[in-house]
Amino acid sequence: MDEFDENDDKYIRIVDYKSSDKNISLTEVYYGLQLQLLVYLDAILESFIKKGTSIHPAAILYCKIDNPIAKFNENKEEEQIDEEILKQSKMKGLLAKDVHIIKKMDKSLYEDDVKSSLIVPVTLNKDGSLAKSTNGVTYQEFEVLRKYVKYEIKELCQGMLGGDISINPNKHKDKTSCDFCLYNAICQFDATLKDNNYKIIKDKKNEEIIKMMAEEVEE
Repeated sequence: MDEFDENDDKYIRIVDYKSSDKNISLTEVYYGLQLQLLVYLDAILESFIKKGTSIHPAAILYCKIDNPIAKFNENKEEEQIDEEILKQSKMKGLLAKDVHIIKKMDKSLYEDDVKSSLIVPVTLNKDGSLAKSTNGVTYQEFEVLRKYVKYEIKELCQGMLGGDISINPNKHKDKTSCDFCLYNAICQFDATLKDNNYKIIKDKKNEEIIKMMAEEVEE
């Protein structure tokens, strides 16, 4: 957890270190498949809010623990090699759409000729605004995410306590709920059988997902 204080406000960034490449997918958050970082974030924010602190989410990021090798077809200066290594080590995740706070995470972005960070997943337009390629949400949308995660956890817990053991694995792109499951011998799910079907998850734009979450929370 990283903290940044400015005036009377505090900003929180959560970084999860992984041995494999990982990114935040709001689609997977919606379907309850990727709640971990948002649960961490919510717990931290709640603890500060109870103390009366003015606190805001800045980012939830994954950092791959790796020793990248920079490969080139020709000799390069040491500075260019270091830059390539940083590119390969860049964190991935979700940022608050606040250019001022994002620049505090990578001060090189204050330079006029730097429009893409080598540290956090952000690209700036020529006018200094966030590019569409940046995976970000507003502070209000972060609040929707927090409320939805609480709602989703409650639903999951009620299902478990209610004895829901239905076999209903998901499939998102090339990943399935069964990939790392140790209980296949018990549930005996087999996609080759007629009545054994994956619940197919299709990606949606962040704006659509946030809207769907807000609607469910309000119900």
